[in-house]
Amino acid sequence: MRSTLGFSLSCRRARAAIAALMVMVAGLGMSACSSGEAANGQANSGHKQLILGFMAFACSSSTFSDDLCDGFQNGAKSLPGGWDFQLKTGIDFSDTNAYNALIRNGLQLKPAGIVVLPTGPVAQLTVLQEACDKGVKVVVIDQPIPDLKCASSFVAADNRKLGEELGEWLVNHPTGSKKVGIITMPPGQFVMNDDRVAGFKAAIERAGYDIVATSTTTGTLDDARNVATNLLTAHPEVGVIMASFEGLAMGALKAVGDKDIAIVTVDGSVDFVKNIATGHVSADVAQDPYGMTGTAIRTVHSAAAGQKVDPRIVPDSRIVDAANVEHYIARGGMRGK
Repeated sequence: MRSTLGFSLSCRRARAAIAALMVMVAGLGMSACSSGEAANGQANSGHKQLILGFMAFACSSSTFSDDLCDGFQNGAKSLPGGWDFQLKTGIDFSDTNAYNALIRNGLQLKPAGIVVLPTGPVAQLTVLQEACDKGVKVVVIDQPIPDLKCASSFVAADNRKLGEELGEWLVNHPTGSKKVGIITMPPGQFVMNDDRVAGFKAAIERAGYDIVATSTTTGTLDDARNVATNLLTAHPEVGVIMASFEGLAMGALKAVGDKDIAIVTVDGSVDFVKNIATGHVSADVAQDPYGMTGTAIRTVHSAAAGQKVDPRIVPDSRIVDAANVEHYIARGGMRGK
């Protein structure tokens, strides 16, 4: 009897201990879920207002993307207390559906404002209109979305002006030939490329230069090299190649080799302008991605705080050539302006 009672009490104690343990584990599980929910919904963490930045590519994918990301973080440092910033990046720039899903998922965090780098003039139009309809302030950077009328501001280089500056540099630094070939993306795919080419053409045609060919590429290094090679084969009289951005200029550089042909382009990344220092590239108009994203963060914060903001903001630009390239590199590009 005593033995039976002892066993019964032991079982009861064991069951009680197990029950207590289960309650404790359940409590820990609920606590973890609550913490996870707070972490995933940082807009509500400490009642802070949230600003999100979106890019369709990773920060480490290029010097340009590094500058964008560092500018975002620098801009976030200027936010006052009660505001948080998160940067959301995609993997594949060409995957519009995945990028739009990334933005929609971000909107579930109920941000006060978002900064978005589009992948094309209409690719993010619908999802950003949805953001506006939710009362989220939207700032677009780098590439315009002409039909998005609800954006608070567009922060980007004046790409036509960049093209004009590049053309004016060429006119003021003539090469042995006025025959020019242009390598760019297909018209209508990226407004910024179209604007750069249009500005460049206007500047050099006024000075009597002859554009003998404009060739388009998919944007890959190999295709840019092949397109440049074909252009030079078909037009051996070409003395200048204008590439609408540095990635295409790198392909042209490989195609030109040791030929006496000037290459001019736009972007101004510190890594690429080293080709000016070695004499392989003649000029590069530098835009300011670092300043662009930092400015965009401050602008969307002002808009979300109810302040009036400039609907069009143009960061600084600068011509980089043999005369100033060493100084430009030493100062870290446009960051050291």
